[in-house]
Amino acid sequence: MENPFNTEQNKPKRSTLLIVLVILTLLNNVPDLFSNVRSLLNIDAAVIRMEASLDDLDDSMEILGSSGFFADVVNFTTAVTERIIDAIDRFGAFYFIVMILIGLVITLGAILMLRLDKRGFHLYAGGQLAGLIVPYIFGLTNFTTTVFVFLNIFSVLLVALFIWLYARALKVFEKPVEE
Repeated sequence: MENPFNTEQNKPKRSTLLIVLVILTLLNNVPDLFSNVRSLLNIDAAVIRMEASLDDLDDSMEILGSSGFFADVVNFTTAVTERIIDAIDRFGAFYFIVMILIGLVITLGAILMLRLDKRGFHLYAGGQLAGLIVPYIFGLTNFTTTVFVFLNIFSVLLVALFIWLYARALKVFEKPVEE
């Protein structure tokens, strides 16, 4: 007969899906977080790197030509880079601080979910939704290219998919421990 008081037997277990989702979340989010911290610490160098990338994009357009899918990708990347430079000019360090905070919330949410804490799901979902909304607040959107519309729809669908998959794992999450 099993011991009903054995906490090891009654403790919820992490599903493989949860572990894979957290790993994918961290692989996507942590490099962005470090990039934003690096950019915040040296904003002038970040702008110089972005302006240099614009020159590289111009060179790419000469090679690829001015029409076709790859040209749309280059045009999209150029437009986004120009808008980020403009946002840095207008908002300074505030832009990077907001992006770092969103990244920290998403990372903390993923770590809490790995510990089977339900609060992590709410932090993760809120951070992801903020990550979808903030570009509109900073004026980083550009609906003039097909690529942007496709990537925006793809981003929303990917965030929705991850939130849905994490929500499926909610049944094994413990309630937060009161201390």
